[in-house]
Amino acid sequence: MMRQVLQSSGVKVTAGAPYKLVFTNEQTSQRSLSYSGAGRTAENELTTVLDYQIVGQNNLSLISDKLQVQKVVMHDGSNITGSVQEEDEARKEIHRELVQRMMLRLQQITPAQLDQLQQTANARAKAEADALDAAQKAEANTPRQSPLQIPAE
Repeated sequence: MMRQVLQSSGVKVTAGAPYKLVFTNEQTSQRSLSYSGAGRTAENELTTVLDYQIVGQNNLSLISDKLQVQKVVMHDGSNITGSVQEEDEARKEIHRELVQRMMLRLQQITPAQLDQLQQTANARAKAEADALDAAQKAEANTPRQSPLQIPAE
């Protein structure tokens, strides 16, 4: 669904693109908000959380964030079929809203911002690699000593 919306908005979706939108995790949950007099659930809250990243060159993460959408659904214990259908429709609405929110977030990101984020990620990756290299050299140059000391006779 996301691919179709992106393409219909004029975004070129290709395998070799310099930036990738990656959905890292999607969690859905449901909890009871209120109960009827008989102890049955009267209202349910449906929640979907979508974690995503925009990944640039060298698979460096440029943006990492999440979207969350909640809907409250009435539950009628005397009409189980209708309640199930209402929950199904609410889940579809949640997914549509997630797509709309993702599109709004993506529209706010300019190519210049992506370039700047890529430069920052490159610099951070280089600094981390340099620090790791320096730590390995320092460890290699540290003399190894046995924890035992042998007395001289």
